[in-house]
Amino acid sequence: MASKTKKTKESLPSAALPIVADPEMAERFECEIAWCIGQLECMMKSSSTKDKDP
Repeated sequence: MASKTKKTKESLPSAALPIVADPEMAERFECEIAWCIGQLECMMKSSSTKDKDP
């Protein structure tokens, strides 16, 4: 199973998102992407406040 996921990751370009036909999987992808965006926004906010107030 681990080798299968590794092979899939290698075959897909890092910039491209996989097209998901299963609605349940698509929903999970949306949640993960939303979480990643939230994490990025938090990092951006914390880094910008650090720059303003040393």
